Order: sequence, then structure tokens, then C-alpha cells
Amino acid sequence: MIYLKVKKNSGLIEINKKVNDFLRSYCFKLFEYYTPKNWIPHITLAMGDLTKENFEIAWNELRNKKFRFKQRLHNLCIVKWYPSGKIRIVKKFNLKGVIPL
Repeated sequence: MIYLKVKKNSGLIEINKKVNDFLRSYCFKLFEYYTPKNWIPHITLAMGDLTKENFEIAWNELRNKKFRFKQRLHNLCIVKWYPSGKIRIVKKFNLKGVIPL
């Protein structure tokens, strides 16, 4: 997996906590990686879709780069993750207002 780490801020922490609190009411098991104490905000660039050789090329190109940009959060999605690695958006929620990241 190759991802960009996102700087945590109070808005992201609040969203993560609210989502986890909501999901605990409906899910029998949550990924521990996404609980408030373990969660690392990130943007996934590649996940299981690169050959070993292409991963090495991408990693060598990206690992020392510093990305600086701001992003606004407009929606959250519930996704279904299949064993094959495919992901499908099940439901998209537009957020009230825009949350700066």
C-alpha cells in the first residue's frame, strides 16, 4: 500500500469519533485500525494493484516527496470491501457545510 499521511486536526478527529460511535450501534465488528485511538488519516494512492516492480518504482519516486496542499471534506462514503480487493461505494453522505482539512 502507498498512501499520503494526512495531518490530524480537531475536525477530522470529531468526524472519526462520530462515525465510530454510530457504527458501533450497527456493526458486530469494526476494524481496529479505524477506531479513534488507532486511526491514521490518509489518502490511499495504491493498494494491492501494483506489481512488485511497479511498487518499487512508485515508492522510490514518492517516498521522499513532501506534499503540501489543503483539501476540503464534502462527503463520507460507506464502502463494501471484497476479498478480491475491489471496493464498491454503498452509500454516499454529503456533509452539511464543508470541513477544511
